[in-house]
Amino acid sequence: MTFSNPAIFINDEWITVNQLNQLDRGQQLIYNEGKYGTFLNGTPGLYFSSRNNLLGYSLMLPVLSLPALKLFSLFGEQFRFFIVLLWSLIPIAMVFLVEKYRPKWLKIGEISLKWPVIITAFAFMLLNILLYYPFKFGTWDSPQEVAAVVFTNHILFALTAVAIFLICRYMFKNDWYSVFGTIACMSCSSYLFWAANCKDHMLTVAFTAFVILFMVRYITSGKVLDAFFAFFLMGMLAWARPEVGAAVFVFSLVYYLGYNLYKKENRSEFFRLKIFAPLFTVLGAVPFFINNLYVTGNPLVPTFYVYLQKHLSAVDVNGNVIGSSTINNVSYSVPAPSGGIDSFVNIIQNQMGFQVTTLIYDIFGVLLKPESENIGVGVVCPLLFIGIVILPVLYFRNKSIFSDKDISLIIFLLFAAVAIWAAYFNRIHGMNISHGVIPDIRYMTPAYLPMGLLGIFGVFSVFHKNKNTETINEKKITLAMVASALTVVPLLIIVMIFKHPFGANYGGYTSFFMYLVYIMVFVTIIAFILVEMKIISVKWFIISMVLLVSIPLAWQIVMLFFYSEAKFNGYSFWIPFIENLYDSSITVQKKPL
Repeated sequence: MTFSNPAIFINDEWITVNQLNQLDRGQQLIYNEGKYGTFLNGTPGLYFSSRNNLLGYSLMLPVLSLPALKLFSLFGEQFRFFIVLLWSLIPIAMVFLVEKYRPKWLKIGEISLKWPVIITAFAFMLLNILLYYPFKFGTWDSPQEVAAVVFTNHILFALTAVAIFLICRYMFKNDWYSVFGTIACMSCSSYLFWAANCKDHMLTVAFTAFVILFMVRYITSGKVLDAFFAFFLMGMLAWARPEVGAAVFVFSLVYYLGYNLYKKENRSEFFRLKIFAPLFTVLGAVPFFINNLYVTGNPLVPTFYVYLQKHLSAVDVNGNVIGSSTINNVSYSVPAPSGGIDSFVNIIQNQMGFQVTTLIYDIFGVLLKPESENIGVGVVCPLLFIGIVILPVLYFRNKSIFSDKDISLIIFLLFAAVAIWAAYFNRIHGMNISHGVIPDIRYMTPAYLPMGLLGIFGVFSVFHKNKNTETINEKKITLAMVASALTVVPLLIIVMIFKHPFGANYGGYTSFFMYLVYIMVFVTIIAFILVEMKIISVKWFIISMVLLVSIPLAWQIVMLFFYSEAKFNGYSFWIPFIENLYDSSITVQKKPL
């Protein structure tokens, strides 16, 4: 919220905000009625014309954003003041919560941070009030729907952070290390950026996080209720992104069956009760089926199927009509596919297709250096490399540091990461070469979480192994991470701005962060090897890890803050002080088309 502005980054977001606009007005939700992506005379622009003027996205994000839009409507043009007030009160509320439940966290030595934080929060609130002006609301051209969706994504971002903290706490049983893991996972992702836009990537990530949370809870506690919740959320995830929900369900089901049938003592209980847990996926997917039925006329055919067919007359040759409404005898969706389940299976088969000839090249391109010159998955989440190097080495050198539950958790995280990759195998060539998949390989955003957790598991294993021979203070490690975010991150951004090592453009900035990540991954792995050989202290490994995690965080800040000017159909920064800072210190030059 601090460095973001509620606006649109890519024109795909027009679909979601139009859905929200029409939902708020009580209109049909299949055919685009305008406001965004439409000319003043009501003619659809090129984007919607190429899509037959259809709204083929899931309704999940618009439905979740409706309460935010209704809340903003209570304040009218002053809804920005509500945001400023909320932003100012959050740190104060956090102070009192920490004081009640974790009072030691508010102290550095004997110095209490309570009143400095409260006074600073009030000072910024007064400063923002002095610089404040309202946002336009309720007019034909006011983008309040954009603000509502972005605000909802902010909430989903916060819930994701909570879920990651809880996942780490269940896995590692250490609060400070859980904070460390949360900061590291959120830093090694693009979540800051997508939380400030109207795409559904943050929504997908949030539900993926809670699926992982309840699966981790099930593995660590064995409570069948956790398994029920995990599979229920997989059904909800299918509503957000059908391809991700389906892939996560299949891989989780395989893992779940293997995990419960591997041990003989689990089998009798499994066949009594636990075997029914996967059925809760169907219950969680009920909104998904209803959404499909409304748009495509078939509960098993996802809404995006409308973009795979041309719009047809309201009645096809077989007399089938789909969609809840027609306009000028034209049904603005697609005919219900014949065959029911067979059609569903065909869609799944098409989804899993890929180009065999370029598969290996595309995988490495998406992971390391996409041909499109966007930033690769491994650059955004270098924790993946740390995990896949450290965990096998430690396991084969000293299996005793891993319990049976540790092994089960690591295998599940591997399954979760592979599931996301499998969901987009049919698009992997496009993700490698497409200039429209920006700024990162955005379809892969849910994969950052399990990949990041694997890396954190590896780092924790290094700490755990060396704890008996060296003093490792989890609190100091976490504070070092915070200190790096406040010092190293700004320093990297300053170097990038004033030196332009690879050019003063998007491609140059991407290369700057990419090569920095490569260097620090190499340094961190060398540090790990030297620690294993007892040549250096584990503290050097910690330093290298903290610096490594800071690089993707700096990239996120650059994309979130400096590229805010590239956004459209929205407002300026939520926070007046930040808006004033940007306007007075940042100069943007736009190249002519």
